[in-house]
Amino acid sequence: MKARAALVALVACGPAAGPAHVDVAAPLPPVSVSEAPAAARAPLFPEDPSLDAAAVKGALFTQETWTGAGESQQHCREWGIDPARDGEVRDTINALLAPRGVHLPEKGRAKNIVVALGAYASGVVDRGPRDKLVVCTEGVASLAAHRDFTARLMASPRAPHGADYEALGEPDVAWRRVHATAEVEVGFRWPNADATVAARVIATLATKHDTRFKAHLRGSDLWWTGLEKP
Repeated sequence: MKARAALVALVACGPAAGPAHVDVAAPLPPVSVSEAPAAARAPLFPEDPSLDAAAVKGALFTQETWTGAGESQQHCREWGIDPARDGEVRDTINALLAPRGVHLPEKGRAKNIVVALGAYASGVVDRGPRDKLVVCTEGVASLAAHRDFTARLMASPRAPHGADYEALGEPDVAWRRVHATAEVEVGFRWPNADATVAARVIATLATKHDTRFKAHLRGSDLWWTGLEKP
């Protein structure tokens, strides 16, 4: 989230062909696995692939976060770490981003980039005290990409659905956190939420006593977190 305070392939098959003639006397060439092209991994930051080098190996979780209701977006990638790794991770990110004017902890914002390292609020999965590295692009990713990401998260049957959430409108923050333990959390924020609707959302979740979901207010903003998997 924003670091101001520091942040189907469908194969169309034609009709089946007739039986093929196979000359069993002619051996087929061997298949070499190494000849198969490796699938290209999508960049973490399509808008600035150079930042992919910031990825933390051996992270306790990875997270993608989008923030912004207007055209100027903040697109973040986050990595959970044991607090004992803070120094190592900070030195690595400082060395990587020094040419761009970033140096933690003194300077976490430069042109089109925001970086932060520190504690964070746990969601519905709590593994004890952890820190996280947050690396964001600022003002270069598109609102359309943010909306696509939010739509993908909202397509889950465990996402917040119903009249109250529709009344809240479109969230301005959406995130997805994948833990090394295979648990997956998603979350949303509705800014300046209607107080009555927000209170009803919180009360409804509380009466269900389902620890996979929670909601709370921070000021006038409603934050919702849910367990997508398992």
